Amino acid sequence: MKHAQKVKKRYLTILNDMAKNRDSYVKNPEKDFTRKRKLSFQDTINTIVTYDAGSIGRCIKRYIPKIEKTPTTSAFLQQQKKLKLSAFQTLFLQI
Repeated sequence: MKHAQKVKKRYLTILNDMAKNRDSYVKNPEKDFTRKRKLSFQDTINTIVTYDAGSIGRCIKRYIPKIEKTPTTSAFLQQQKKLKLSAFQTLFLQI
């Protein structure tokens, strides 16, 4: 297995573990990411991590093309605001 594949596998494992304990990584644990939405906890973090130059809307469409109705930029920004900085610190320190 190539190094990049190992890093990606480790990243996804950590992200899935974080999703199981998402209360530690959101601002309002009783409310944030509890309902089924187009942008889940994992999708929101993945979109932020894989964001590159261009518009947020285009990045969302590229990352989440399988959804019938792509989430709006506003929906993405609302989901992003629910995350604590510690979510990214934990993710990158464990990789």
